[in-house]
Amino acid sequence: DPGVWGVFGDYTGGLLNPALSFISIVLLIKSLDIQKEANRNLQEELFNSAKTEKTKALDTLLFHMINSQKEILPSLQIAISTGAGNLILTGPSAIRELEEEIARLRTNNQGDKDITDLIENSDISDNIFGTLRAFYVAVKVISDKLSDSAGFTAQDRKERLLTLINFTDFSQLRLILIGMQFMNWSPADYLRSNAELQDVLQETGIKLPLY
Repeated sequence: DPGVWGVFGDYTGGLLNPALSFISIVLLIKSLDIQKEANRNLQEELFNSAKTEKTKALDTLLFHMINSQKEILPSLQIAISTGAGNLILTGPSAIRELEEEIARLRTNNQGDKDITDLIENSDISDNIFGTLRAFYVAVKVISDKLSDSAGFTAQDRKERLLTLINFTDFSQLRLILIGMQFMNWSPADYLRSNAELQDVLQETGIKLPLY
Protein backbone atom coordinates (compact mmCIF):
# COMPACT_ATOMS: atom_id res chain seq x y z
CA ASP A 1 0.00 0.00 0.00
CA PRO A 2 1.61 3.35 -0.95
CA GLY A 3 0.23 4.85 2.25
CA VAL A 4 2.21 2.34 4.30
CA TRP A 5 5.38 3.16 2.33
CA GLY A 6 4.75 6.85 2.97
CA VAL A 7 4.49 6.23 6.69
CA PHE A 8 7.63 4.10 6.56
CA GLY A 9 9.46 6.86 4.65
CA ASP A 10 8.45 9.46 7.25
CA TYR A 11 9.62 7.11 10.01
CA THR A 12 12.96 6.45 8.34
CA GLY A 13 13.47 10.15 7.59
CA GLY A 14 12.66 11.00 11.18
CA LEU A 15 15.43 8.66 12.31
CA LEU A 16 18.07 9.52 9.72
CA ASN A 17 17.66 13.29 9.42
CA PRO A 18 18.69 14.08 13.01
CA ALA A 19 21.63 11.66 12.77
CA LEU A 20 22.77 13.14 9.44
CA SER A 21 22.30 16.66 10.80
CA PHE A 22 24.38 15.77 13.85
CA ILE A 23 27.13 14.29 11.65
CA SER A 24 27.06 17.41 9.49
CA ILE A 25 27.46 19.64 12.55
CA VAL A 26 30.34 17.49 13.83
CA LEU A 27 32.08 17.67 10.46
CA LEU A 28 31.50 21.43 10.29
CA ILE A 29 33.02 21.91 13.75
CA LYS A 30 35.96 19.72 12.76
CA SER A 31 36.55 21.72 9.60
CA LEU A 32 36.44 24.95 11.62
CA ASP A 33 39.01 23.53 14.05
CA ILE A 34 41.25 22.55 11.14
CA GLN A 35 40.89 26.04 9.67
CA LYS A 36 41.68 27.65 13.03
CA GLU A 37 44.79 25.47 13.40
CA ALA A 38 45.89 26.38 9.88
CA ASN A 39 45.38 30.09 10.64
CA ARG A 40 47.29 29.72 13.90
CA ASN A 41 50.20 28.02 12.12
CA LEU A 42 50.19 30.73 9.47
CA GLN A 43 50.26 33.44 12.14
CA GLU A 44 53.16 31.69 13.90
CA GLU A 45 55.07 31.45 10.62
CA LEU A 46 54.50 35.13 9.92
CA PHE A 47 55.54 36.06 13.47
CA ASN A 48 58.67 33.89 13.30
CA SER A 49 59.53 35.33 9.90
CA ALA A 50 59.14 38.89 11.20
CA LYS A 51 61.19 37.97 14.28
CA THR A 52 63.95 36.53 12.12
CA GLU A 53 64.07 39.69 10.01
CA LYS A 54 64.23 41.85 13.14
CA THR A 55 67.04 39.70 14.53
CA LYS A 56 69.04 39.93 11.30
CA ALA A 57 68.59 43.70 11.18
CA LEU A 58 69.64 44.05 14.82
CA ASP A 59 72.71 41.83 14.37
CA THR A 60 73.80 43.91 11.38
CA LEU A 61 73.30 47.11 13.37
CA LEU A 62 75.17 45.63 16.35
CA PHE A 63 78.24 44.77 14.29
CA HIS A 64 78.21 48.27 12.79
CA MET A 65 78.22 49.65 16.33
CA ILE A 66 81.10 47.37 17.33
CA ASN A 67 83.09 48.54 14.31
CA SER A 68 82.32 52.16 15.22
CA GLN A 69 83.69 51.50 18.71
CA LYS A 70 86.91 50.13 17.22
CA GLU A 71 87.30 53.30 15.14
CA ILE A 72 87.12 55.42 18.30
CA LEU A 73 90.04 53.67 20.03
CA PRO A 74 93.01 54.84 17.88
CA SER A 75 91.93 58.49 18.19
CA LEU A 76 91.30 58.27 21.94
CA GLN A 77 93.21 61.02 23.76
CA ILE A 78 93.80 61.22 27.49
CA ALA A 79 95.77 63.95 29.27
CA ILE A 80 97.89 62.78 32.21
CA SER A 81 99.29 65.43 34.55
CA THR A 82 103.04 65.28 35.09
CA GLY A 83 105.59 67.59 36.65
CA ALA A 84 106.28 69.04 33.24
CA GLY A 85 102.58 69.56 32.43
CA ASN A 86 99.96 67.47 30.70
CA LEU A 87 101.13 64.43 28.80
CA ILE A 88 98.78 63.61 25.93
CA LEU A 89 98.54 59.87 25.26
CA THR A 90 96.46 58.07 22.66
CA GLY A 91 94.89 54.65 22.18
CA PRO A 92 95.49 51.67 24.47
CA SER A 93 98.63 53.25 25.97
CA ALA A 94 96.50 56.16 27.21
CA ILE A 95 94.11 53.72 28.90
CA ARG A 96 97.00 51.86 30.57
CA GLU A 97 98.42 55.11 31.88
CA LEU A 98 95.02 56.13 33.24
CA GLU A 99 94.71 52.75 34.97
CA GLU A 100 98.13 53.23 36.58
CA GLU A 101 97.12 56.66 37.83
CA ILE A 102 93.91 55.25 39.34
CA ALA A 103 95.88 52.42 40.98
CA ARG A 104 98.33 54.98 42.39
CA LEU A 105 95.49 57.02 43.88
CA ARG A 106 93.98 53.89 45.42
CA THR A 107 97.39 52.96 46.87
CA ASN A 108 97.49 56.40 48.47
CA ASN A 109 93.98 55.78 49.91
CA GLN A 110 92.34 58.37 47.70
CA GLY A 111 88.53 58.19 47.41
CA ASP A 112 86.18 57.89 44.46
CA LYS A 113 85.87 61.68 44.21
CA ASP A 114 89.61 62.04 43.54
CA ILE A 115 89.44 59.39 40.82
CA THR A 116 86.36 61.02 39.29
CA ASP A 117 88.24 64.33 39.17
CA LEU A 118 91.21 62.58 37.56
CA ILE A 119 89.02 61.12 34.83
CA GLU A 120 87.22 64.40 34.17
CA ASN A 121 90.51 66.31 33.95
CA SER A 122 92.01 63.63 31.70
CA ASP A 123 89.07 63.54 29.29
CA ILE A 124 90.07 66.68 27.42
CA SER A 125 88.19 65.81 24.23
CA ASP A 126 85.29 63.88 25.78
CA ASN A 127 86.80 60.69 24.35
CA ILE A 128 86.16 58.67 27.52
CA PHE A 129 82.56 59.86 27.58
CA GLY A 130 82.20 59.08 23.88
CA THR A 131 83.57 55.57 24.34
CA LEU A 132 81.21 54.90 27.24
CA ARG A 133 78.24 56.36 25.37
CA ALA A 134 78.89 54.22 22.27
CA PHE A 135 78.84 51.10 24.45
CA TYR A 136 75.71 52.34 26.26
CA VAL A 137 73.87 52.87 22.95
CA ALA A 138 74.67 49.30 21.87
CA VAL A 139 73.46 47.84 25.17
CA LYS A 140 70.28 49.93 25.08
CA VAL A 141 69.50 48.84 21.51
CA ILE A 142 69.85 45.20 22.56
CA SER A 143 67.62 45.68 25.61
CA ASP A 144 64.94 47.69 23.78
CA LYS A 145 64.81 45.91 20.43
CA LEU A 146 64.94 42.41 21.95
CA SER A 147 62.42 43.05 24.70
CA ASP A 148 60.00 40.44 26.01
CA SER A 149 57.08 42.43 24.60
CA ALA A 150 58.62 42.11 21.11
CA GLY A 151 58.61 38.31 21.42
CA PHE A 152 62.26 37.84 22.42
CA THR A 153 63.76 36.23 25.50
CA ALA A 154 66.46 36.94 28.06
CA GLN A 155 68.61 34.37 26.27
CA ASP A 156 68.37 36.38 23.03
CA ARG A 157 69.59 39.48 24.85
CA LYS A 158 72.31 37.54 26.67
CA GLU A 159 73.75 36.20 23.41
CA ARG A 160 74.01 39.70 21.92
CA LEU A 161 75.48 41.17 25.11
CA LEU A 162 78.13 38.43 25.09
CA THR A 163 78.88 39.24 21.45
CA LEU A 164 79.21 42.94 22.26
CA ILE A 165 81.54 42.32 25.20
CA ASN A 166 83.68 39.72 23.42
CA PHE A 167 84.12 41.84 20.29
CA THR A 168 84.93 45.05 22.18
CA ASP A 169 88.66 45.70 22.44
CA PHE A 170 89.77 44.65 25.93
CA SER A 171 91.51 47.91 26.76
CA GLN A 172 88.43 49.80 25.58
CA LEU A 173 86.22 47.55 27.70
CA ARG A 174 88.37 48.32 30.76
CA LEU A 175 87.93 52.03 30.10
CA ILE A 176 84.16 51.53 29.88
CA LEU A 177 84.18 49.67 33.21
CA ILE A 178 86.18 52.50 34.80
CA GLY A 179 83.58 54.98 33.59
CA MET A 180 80.78 52.76 34.91
CA GLN A 181 82.41 52.62 38.34
CA PHE A 182 83.38 56.23 38.90
CA MET A 183 81.36 58.56 36.66
CA ASN A 184 77.88 59.96 37.22
CA TRP A 185 77.08 60.34 33.54
CA SER A 186 73.61 59.11 32.55
CA PRO A 187 75.04 56.38 30.25
CA ALA A 188 77.10 55.09 33.18
CA ASP A 189 74.01 55.12 35.41
CA TYR A 190 72.10 53.08 32.82
CA LEU A 191 74.87 50.50 32.44
CA ARG A 192 75.22 50.11 36.21
CA SER A 193 71.48 49.53 36.57
CA ASN A 194 71.21 47.01 33.73
CA ALA A 195 70.97 43.71 35.61
CA GLU A 196 71.34 41.55 32.49
CA LEU A 197 74.57 43.32 31.54
CA GLN A 198 75.92 42.84 35.06
CA ASP A 199 75.10 39.12 34.92
CA VAL A 200 76.86 38.71 31.56
CA LEU A 201 79.93 40.59 32.82
CA GLN A 202 80.15 38.26 35.81
CA GLU A 203 79.73 35.24 33.55
CA THR A 204 82.70 36.38 31.46
CA GLY A 205 84.82 36.69 34.62
CA ILE A 206 84.70 40.48 34.95
CA LYS A 207 84.11 41.54 38.53
CA LEU A 208 82.91 44.98 39.49
CA PRO A 209 84.08 47.24 40.96
CA LEU A 210 87.54 47.09 39.42
CA TYR A 211 89.10 49.38 42.04
